[in-house]
Amino acid sequence: MPVRISYQGLLAEVSQDGICTDISESGIGFETHAGLYVGEIVHLEFPYQNAVPIRFQARLLYKMGNRYGAYFVSPDSSSHES
Repeated sequence: MPVRISYQGLLAEVSQDGICTDISESGIGFETHAGLYVGEIVHLEFPYQNAVPIRFQARLLYKMGNRYGAYFVSPDSSSHES
């Protein structure tokens, strides 16, 4: 299943396409050519035909080549803006 991965680059937010290889209630496995780092929080967006895409935030747990594993986090646990 296709997934769009958005993350903070050096100067701006970057988006990259990927493929979801596994998903559960608590996490996700995906493949992408994006240069991501373990511990980083990314935004995942699943396209939904003729509807609003489904979005999640996830923290990267592991990296093996172009394969990543991540667990879902709530939006307020990634940053505290004032």
